[in-house]
Amino acid sequence: MSRRSRRPWSFRRRTVRSLETVHRTVAELEQRVAEQSEQRALLLEVAGSLRAEATAISESLAQLETRLSEQINELEHSLATARDGSASLDEIDTAVATARGAGCEALVLLRCNSGYPATPAEMDLAAIPVMRERFGCHVGLSDHTLDTTAAVVATALGAVAIEKHVILSRSAGGPDAEFSLEPAELSELIRSVEQARQVLGTSRFGPSDREQASIVFRRSLRAARAIAEGEH
Repeated sequence: MSRRSRRPWSFRRRTVRSLETVHRTVAELEQRVAEQSEQRALLLEVAGSLRAEATAISESLAQLETRLSEQINELEHSLATARDGSASLDEIDTAVATARGAGCEALVLLRCNSGYPATPAEMDLAAIPVMRERFGCHVGLSDHTLDTTAAVVATALGAVAIEKHVILSRSAGGPDAEFSLEPAELSELIRSVEQARQVLGTSRFGPSDREQASIVFRRSLRAARAIAEGEH
């Protein structure tokens, strides 16, 4: 067969091989497209789930923010009422419940009289142990009297904190100056309260360490002369 007669067959074989390559390439592309479509569908599904979770979280956060805002408003209202020293037991109940409901574990209530200055006769510090028993927390004193007596008595009744207005000099003036302590008076308050705490001590019975040497001087009965058995 001449070279000219073989050319069509050679061209046909090359054409077939080229078409097979095209088919394989198309098949590969189709497979890639299919895989990408599956991945896209999976990504869309994941994105949808994430979007739904984000929406649920946003709604939960909004509800939580609303509840916290309501609790804060209740607490601020209760504290605003309690701050002036005129809170009722029901109002204090609300304030304590709100604070504890918001996670407060270290709670101290301050007994207060809103007189500025407050008079000793209106302090009613006997309420301190009542508050401690009723609310199961520490109690202190917000003191607006003019001396240290109320703070000392409150300490004896179990107060663990004393709040007192302080000023460098009353001569400087100001709305709180009249019932504020100057530095030397603050030092005296601290000394008096510390002494009251020491004097209060503990519920000990029997001699103290310093009393041991005095035991020999305890009162007893002594006879001026020998007493016979049966003698009256």
